[in-house]
Amino acid sequence: MTPHVPHVTGTVPLTAAHSGPHPPLDTTLTTPPAPKDRSMPSCTTPGTAPAHWLQTVVLLTTPAGRVALRATSERLEPFGTTVRDGESPQDAAARMLGGPARPGTAPGRMLALDWTAPGSQGAGGAEITYVYEGELSAARCADLETDTAVRLVDPRDLDDALPPAWSRRLLAALHARVEGTTTELADGRPCRPGVLDRHRVLAGRSAGTEGQWMPDYTWDGATGRVRGWIFGPDGRVMLLHDPATGRTDLPGGAGGDDPAMALGAVAATTAHVTLAPDREVVGHHVSGGEATASVAARLRIVGPLVPVPCAPLPVRLLATPEQALELAPHAALTRSEVEDVMHLAHSEFQLPVADRRPVTEVPATGGVL
Repeated sequence: MTPHVPHVTGTVPLTAAHSGPHPPLDTTLTTPPAPKDRSMPSCTTPGTAPAHWLQTVVLLTTPAGRVALRATSERLEPFGTTVRDGESPQDAAARMLGGPARPGTAPGRMLALDWTAPGSQGAGGAEITYVYEGELSAARCADLETDTAVRLVDPRDLDDALPPAWSRRLLAALHARVEGTTTELADGRPCRPGVLDRHRVLAGRSAGTEGQWMPDYTWDGATGRVRGWIFGPDGRVMLLHDPATGRTDLPGGAGGDDPAMALGAVAATTAHVTLAPDREVVGHHVSGGEATASVAARLRIVGPLVPVPCAPLPVRLLATPEQALELAPHAALTRSEVEDVMHLAHSEFQLPVADRRPVTEVPATGGVL
């Protein structure tokens, strides 16, 4: 058993909230002492092989995407517990969140299943970890900022906050959460890594700037910047991921008197794409007396990426607008902006509403979507 497996002691007050059928409730995250017998019998002949260790973890996240970790006197740990005899992994997760009998405290769906081979972490048996989804309500996050028993950590800081196996495990679970999938892991590494796994998207996310979304707002003057909601024919939008900084963003750049025209030039130079002529200013993000125009446009042609000396090629991603909200937090996107953009794309561009799915990468060679 790895020394960093979360053991459970004491009681930490938290609010369990998730997007499932139950409404958010103020509950107590109960962390009872771990039982002595934590083993799940192996499938080999009884008495001839070491037991497998079974544990469950709930990936608790804030609305801003930060991860809640339990702070001990020695280190930070995920919120988890070992599975008791006769329990299912989901029962154990529910027990940790306050008990399965309380309405609204059930964990969300399973995000990841991790197998750590026997002996790889110094234990005699294999280590099996179930990771479930969980969310903290916005009302509870402010209290947790001053709670010394809980630390809210950006995904980009997981490598510094946790041992390598745990940071890999939680980052892979975050990717599965964004894509609406369940991932199979071996020692924290995805067995079938996707685009987000390969490029470690979310590991470089940064805090968003404050401001206000103003739909259908005409800015009195030139806009300082423009950003593009560039739609493909399936209703997904293009994102640019910078491997050097780990930052993922909507294509954007300098604005001007005509944001729609400016986006065409910005898209050609940053994403190497050609846009359809029909473009619509959806609104402005206003912060500190400056405005960033959000422009919706349709993708016409994807050109090849052009290498730049001493800089890695950007990674062009296709994601749903709601996934863009999760993958580009520093862009200060809001759910209202996403809803406005999706409505315009459906009503004006006659594009379908894209269902949540794995994020894909546009080939560097380009082509027609």
